[in-house]
Amino acid sequence: MTGESVDDWTQCPPPSSRFKVLIDVSIKQCTAECENRPACASLGYLRRPRVCELYGMPADKGGSGSSTATSHCIFVNRENIKQKDDDSCDCPTWSVCDRKSKTCTIKECKPLRNVKHGKILGNRYDVGARLRVICDAGYKEDMDITTLTCADYGLWSHVPSCVPKTKFNIPTVVTSPQTSQGFCNYFALNYSL
Repeated sequence: MTGESVDDWTQCPPPSSRFKVLIDVSIKQCTAECENRPACASLGYLRRPRVCELYGMPADKGGSGSSTATSHCIFVNRENIKQKDDDSCDCPTWSVCDRKSKTCTIKECKPLRNVKHGKILGNRYDVGARLRVICDAGYKEDMDITTLTCADYGLWSHVPSCVPKTKFNIPTVVTSPQTSQGFCNYFALNYSL
């Protein structure tokens, strides 16, 4: 890395496209982490408490939206990180480049943000990280798998899908002919799977 050009000194993007948070690192280390990850389009750095946030899209490209006025940080788009020409790797998107050995390793999975009729809980995407799937009322996870794990090959153990729960028919009241004791009622239960 030879340097970076700061795009904004006052505001960080919101977390909607954030995929990695590093704690207790310098701005130089933060820039190197972004530079080594093809998935990193921008970074936000908070001087105190020395927090680095990596984003999948630059704020001005519609990925993370407009900046938040409450957080003050150094914001850098990837295009403004200047690197040496002979210092690059050609790694797949969700891998990390080791510039010394010119090798690519998998260190995280692509963030899972949305699931129709449900939500994903968790904000860690490192290999070994786990996310939880919560389906909306009336829905269940299609394969009854509610925990996802980021595998060492960079893919989630399962892609969640919330589907409508199997519905039971409402009991129906059937009235029999009148008996000497009055009406005799019984319930007919119909179950559909």
